[in-house]
Amino acid sequence: MSAELRQIKEGIQRLANTFGKDYVSTVDCNVTAINEANRTCTVEPITTSLATGFNEVALTADPNDGFICYPEIDSTVRVAVTNKGDKYVLQFSDLSKVRITVGNSEIVIQDTSIMFNDGTLGGLVKLNDLTTKLNNLENKVNAIITTFNAHTHVASSFGTPTTPPPSLIVGTLTPTQTTDIENTKIKQ
Repeated sequence: MSAELRQIKEGIQRLANTFGKDYVSTVDCNVTAINEANRTCTVEPITTSLATGFNEVALTADPNDGFICYPEIDSTVRVAVTNKGDKYVLQFSDLSKVRITVGNSEIVIQDTSIMFNDGTLGGLVKLNDLTTKLNNLENKVNAIITTFNAHTHVASSFGTPTTPPPSLIVGTLTPTQTTDIENTKIKQ
């Protein structure tokens, strides 16, 4: 296109207030592949005049951290296609994974698991079971302390029938309450 025609085209677009604007259309598609590393998917249109599918459809508006939904293979997604050729997923029917990243913190949600950050701290505690186990241990230690402090030795060589233990154990353990160990910001 010549410089003169380009100027005429730009002038008409400016008069129509369409210069520099990017218009979006949507296409319903089936997901055929996921590329988690690139945060993209490959899709095939369901009902459209397009003969071929789209490769490298972005799963997020920006490839940086944030909220990323990974659709299931063979699920339906609605893809936005811009006049400039950008393609990104707008809506999902079924998800296989969701990744939420905020700063240095990350949560990955899948069908049967939720992982915080890199998962190296292990699973979450079953709070009620832990409280019961701690209470059982505390009660057992308290019983041992009581038995030890009440125990007497037979000292027949000195003529006295009993002597107390050499030194008593002072204090007992207080039973753990759920509120002592619960992080109320995370619930199961």
